[in-house]
Amino acid sequence: MKQIVLTLSMLAFVGAAWAQETPDAPGGLTQRVAYVNTEAILEQWPPAIKAQGELEDMVDEWNARLDSMTLALQTEYADVQKRMNMMTEEQLQQAQQDLVEMQQEAERFRQSK
Repeated sequence: MKQIVLTLSMLAFVGAAWAQETPDAPGGLTQRVAYVNTEAILEQWPPAIKAQGELEDMVDEWNARLDSMTLALQTEYADVQKRMNMMTEEQLQQAQQDLVEMQQEAERFRQSK
């Protein structure tokens, strides 16, 4: 990713410097404007393609982990609902605390990614 930014920055700098000096213009200097289609460059540049693939793999992995955490939370909640009438007050409070901790952990994970 750093390579991409560095390369594009260098291209922009060199292009700007090159456009500044034109001997055939009156006074020897002129200013030119150029547009660079960075999207087209990034779509065809192999390191950018590889980096995009790696990012997509990481996002897929994070989503799978978050889905797993959500499913575990839902399963535990359903289990607590089924056993609620057979639990003591202390067990119920502990189960509720566990559910809150699971939910907070999932939320922290979501916010960290």
